Amino acid sequence: MPACVISLAGLVIALAMFGPLTETGNMWIMVALLAAIGLTVYAADAMISCVAAVDFGTSKHAGAAAGTINGCGSVGAILGGLLPGYIATEQLFYGFAGAAFIAMLLLIPHWRRMPATV
Repeated sequence: MPACVISLAGLVIALAMFGPLTETGNMWIMVALLAAIGLTVYAADAMISCVAAVDFGTSKHAGAAAGTINGCGSVGAILGGLLPGYIATEQLFYGFAGAAFIAMLLLIPHWRRMPATV
């Protein structure tokens, strides 16, 4: 969980900085910013949807846990393709930052939680 929380914290920062840094017009800043967003979102997604689902879902329910998490991710993918047409870029990225911040807050209480051993 610490790696997920740290990754989500980095994602919140990168998403919140998207609007101000894109106004600079510097291509290399945009490349670095998009790389940071991609790295942090992928790290959190891979750990939560794969490793944590299997570890905390127990051996009987690991598939159901992974399926539920990935199903929620599919809804996110649908909204990710739909929302940019209705919401301005800056508000969209602040909204994504807010969602990542809420996810981070939800994971903080589980910082030291370990999966049950069988």
